[in-house]
Amino acid sequence: MTKHTELAVELPLLRRNRQPSKTTKTTQRAQTNSDFSTLRKNSTNPRTSLNCSAGLILYEAGYKGAAWRVISGAVRLDRQEPEGETSFASLAIQGDIIGAETMLFDAYSFTATALTPCQLVPWPEGEGMPVPVSDVLKTLIATEQRAAEVIALRYGQAAERVKRLIMLLASSSSADKKSRSKPDQPSNQVILPARQDMADITALTLETVSRMVSAFRRNGMLRHLSANCFRLSLLVPRSSGLKKLNSALAKNP
Repeated sequence: MTKHTELAVELPLLRRNRQPSKTTKTTQRAQTNSDFSTLRKNSTNPRTSLNCSAGLILYEAGYKGAAWRVISGAVRLDRQEPEGETSFASLAIQGDIIGAETMLFDAYSFTATALTPCQLVPWPEGEGMPVPVSDVLKTLIATEQRAAEVIALRYGQAAERVKRLIMLLASSSSADKKSRSKPDQPSNQVILPARQDMADITALTLETVSRMVSAFRRNGMLRHLSANCFRLSLLVPRSSGLKKLNSALAKNP
């Protein structure tokens, strides 16, 4: 039994058919209820660490569930708008806790989707274990810091926004983590989410994000390895390079 199977069993709300909206237009594969019934029957260890692939919906707003710690990868959180549409609300990366609101409200406030391949563990760690006060304080501080980082992703020049997002994702990447002398430093490899997700997070258009990623590939900041995995150069682009990118974008919007 694979860890993907365990993930679907532990969180029966997981699915891949997030409905497109004006804000989020990501198309993903659907899985049937019978698939989940089969997976639930194969469950053996509900407290295991879980691996999930990019695009998998972890849980949906309004449903009951548990809290999770993100060990690696990135998770997108969306809010439900009064008109029925969903819009980007926040981002969770390595070390962040998602779904903690269920401990107070008994239901999820957001819909969570794996932006990149990621690993989750139940929080708090250990079945039936109380949450230490120190952990609660650390979670509050980390949540506040992440909120500030997410706000910074949505302001400033386009090239700067996209670069900040890439660097943030690199800091949460499991790629090449074992070979790093300083695990807390950004990886030299990064897995990028779908371009539309990147556009939603940075409050840019899909076309602008695509152009920025292409520009970063041309100037050497990103080198394509496979699928959505890139090698990241921390030496380029320099600030002057970012200015040139933003200037070119302003002339050719």
